[in-house]
Amino acid sequence: TRMGGIEGMVQALTRYAKSSRSVQAVAYGLGFGIFFDDYANTIVVGNSCGPLFDRMKVSRAKLAYIVDSTAAPVAGVAVLSTWVAYQISTYAPQLPAIGYEESAGYSLFLETIPFRFYCLFALVMVAMVIWTKRDIGPMRESEKAAREGKDESMVQSKKAGADEGPYPGTIARARNGLLPLA
Repeated sequence: TRMGGIEGMVQALTRYAKSSRSVQAVAYGLGFGIFFDDYANTIVVGNSCGPLFDRMKVSRAKLAYIVDSTAAPVAGVAVLSTWVAYQISTYAPQLPAIGYEESAGYSLFLETIPFRFYCLFALVMVAMVIWTKRDIGPMRESEKAAREGKDESMVQSKKAGADEGPYPGTIARARNGLLPLA
């Protein structure tokens, strides 16, 4: 943030975020792009898309839903992620007890991907919510408040992050945010 990386990424993503649907799709796509760690996903997607959601008057609650429903599910089905490494490290030592080699942990993980129903359904659900523009229950109320400029979470977010921009004199560049991720 202080190096101008988040602001640079926001500026780079702005060309793709022309409507409320497209800004949500950008967040969804970024959720897939940051597949290697669910916590990094949450931090990067949440921080970089927050200002875009505010500009397009999409609620922070919707951003939280999209980020939460992509971060862990993507990390849970990605072929390479910190979450997958952790899972394999917990069950691989027990594999010899059931007749498998301990080294078969990763191949066993790959075989289970089609049965990771929560991860797969969560990802499909987010896509459906974005595509259909259907909001139910409290999300409908949050979206209505955001469109009318009455979303308290946007106001609180602006107050809380008022001093968290790039360091004075720093040029906002997307590469300053992407380089640490690489």
